[in-house]
Amino acid sequence: MISLFQTGSTGLSYADCRKDSDGSGYASGIISFTTRHGDALKVIQEFRTTGSYKGEFDEYMDTLEEYADSGSRSTKNLDGYCDAWNAAADNFEFRLAQFTIVYDKYDVPSQEYIDEIGIKLSVTRAVLYDTAIVDGLGSSKSTLGGIFKATNNAFDSDVTG
Repeated sequence: MISLFQTGSTGLSYADCRKDSDGSGYASGIISFTTRHGDALKVIQEFRTTGSYKGEFDEYMDTLEEYADSGSRSTKNLDGYCDAWNAAADNFEFRLAQFTIVYDKYDVPSQEYIDEIGIKLSVTRAVLYDTAIVDGLGSSKSTLGGIFKATNNAFDSDVTG
């Protein structure tokens, strides 16, 4: 379901790579990991620890680290990045790296947060999980935590049910 929300495909789009229309640099992989927010870099760093990594992304590492650190929307100096991502997408360990980052960075933290606030309905959990992927888990206004904070502040007391 998350793949459908993120890439418009019901299949897992390991090779998907495109300039992000929201200004997050390149968006790639099964949940549109971005170069701006650094999750694409995390996938590549995870892949680099495997025995099947052959240097596919070496020429982009400095730029990816710079863009992740600064939150840059730029795609400058990343010519060929999508070609490298597409080629790596056939590699089982690259696919596994994508799953590892999804699980570690989004799945576990979002589900712990959702459990903490008592959400039970599966469809609600799925939408909130997608919100965590798209907007992040933090506490700023546009993140999952910020959305909950603003919602809670809009009501006088907790509502159960």
